[in-house]
Amino acid sequence: MSIRISSGRHFLILLLILLFTSGCQTRGTPPKNPTSEPTRSLEPIGTVQPTLEPTTEPSPTPPGSISNLADVEKAVILIKSTGMFSEPESGDVQVITGRGSGFIIHPSGIAVTNNHVVTGAEEINVWVGGNKNESYSAKLLAVSECNNLALIDIDGGGFEYLDWAQEPVEFAQEVYLAGYKVDQGDYSLLRGIIVNPELDGETSWTAVDSLIEYSTRADPSISGGPLISSGGKILGIHYGKIIDDRQAIGVSHIVAREIVEQLMNGESLDSVGINGQAFVSEDKSLSGIWISSVESGSAADLSNLKAGDIITMFDDQAMAVSGTFIEYCDVLRSHDPDDPIYYEVVRSSTDEVFKGRLGEPDASQSGQEYFSYDIDHDINKWDHFLTNGDPSGVITVPKNGKLKITINSIDTNAYYIYNNLETEDVRLDIRVTNVGTNNNNVSLICRHSALGWYEFNIASDGLYWIYQYDPTLSDPYKQLWNGDSSSINLGKEENEYTAICNGDQLSLFINGNEGINITDQTLTSGGIGFSVSSHNVTPIVIEIDNFTVSLPE
Repeated sequence: MSIRISSGRHFLILLLILLFTSGCQTRGTPPKNPTSEPTRSLEPIGTVQPTLEPTTEPSPTPPGSISNLADVEKAVILIKSTGMFSEPESGDVQVITGRGSGFIIHPSGIAVTNNHVVTGAEEINVWVGGNKNESYSAKLLAVSECNNLALIDIDGGGFEYLDWAQEPVEFAQEVYLAGYKVDQGDYSLLRGIIVNPELDGETSWTAVDSLIEYSTRADPSISGGPLISSGGKILGIHYGKIIDDRQAIGVSHIVAREIVEQLMNGESLDSVGINGQAFVSEDKSLSGIWISSVESGSAADLSNLKAGDIITMFDDQAMAVSGTFIEYCDVLRSHDPDDPIYYEVVRSSTDEVFKGRLGEPDASQSGQEYFSYDIDHDINKWDHFLTNGDPSGVITVPKNGKLKITINSIDTNAYYIYNNLETEDVRLDIRVTNVGTNNNNVSLICRHSALGWYEFNIASDGLYWIYQYDPTLSDPYKQLWNGDSSSINLGKEENEYTAICNGDQLSLFINGNEGINITDQTLTSGGIGFSVSSHNVTPIVIEIDNFTVSLPE
């Protein structure tokens, strides 16, 4: 529509008409869950302004950037992810290959999809632009569990990509949902309109301020695909369908772009490494976050959480009592990424209950390892301190797959404590080789806390001690036992020592032979570690090539 303004009187009449028309027209966000689909005639009326000619040339489209609807397919990807998954409907844990969609946002192969499409997958394969004859490997870069978003990196480069739209998402706006169908993997471009631009953002697998709802009947494998404007730009990211397939929901580009830009740094946001959803049992007796899969190497994986586990308590708060993700995400957003968070889980396959602190190693069954130290385990994350001696004389370096500890100062006790694992019952195994003078001690530490610790101290000359370290005493090393053992290999030899703290029982094994078993009830829980000590001769050089922490059998 065009308007010609010929005189001041005509302008005044026209202005009154426009004001009356806009006053009668319903404006703003329509009510949620409308009873019928809106038609194009309900599109809000904006203020009419005369068209101005641009004073500068528009910026050229960058090479590889798609600028029209017909070419969108070139940047849309089909994703197949294979891994151990478990869904509430069956409860079975099995290897599954799932399908989803996504889209490329950078020519290097950076692509966006949903967290629930890729997290926990052991293998990710991608097909680009509808080409079924060529697949690419991809790896997970970063995710946001609470926003159900993930970034993956596709092998290769020089890909065509999509740009973000600049305009806001509006009621009754025409949109197109791009992705791939689950059956034959054929490309699909579905036309619809925005039904609600500000839908409640709390669902069983998201906790965002708001979502967008649109009138497309989407195939399940289109999850993660882009919602596109008529100009070929990203208006949103598709999550899934609602209300018996009649309509679909996703997150708008206004919200998603900010999250994606943070994920581009390679660090996950509001995440501990699970592919999860809110779960409430049919009889309402159990609610929590159902873990469909766990990302290898994540905090959840370190704590031994499994597909099919249900997080019922998180930071001492009950989960999914609202039937949504909000309680879980509130806890994540109130903590720093490295904070250990208390959890309680029910293992759905056995109904066993496990408790721990997320981000800390955990062993759920007797004999199972918490972790085993190797060259990849960052010793700098441990607490280092001396109870005696010169700290400048202690050198700790990884070398040839081992941890090498050199002490050049006499009468020095160097400790290495991992307090991120707080446990009551624990087994410690260490394998050490003496490559320096034959006058040193190696100790295993359990139940370390501000109250002290238990120390199993073995000397290279064949003697051993069990101490309770009590910082309140003038001589804090309170001897519980001492003895000698012919099982200790003297000189520049390798030895394996085992210490077990189980209830009130303290046991020491030397090269597989039991040294002593005593009883003490003073200390009940704490961290673990080891120490190396020098006496009147240096240098002391000890190499550690194995340190294993497990639950006693």
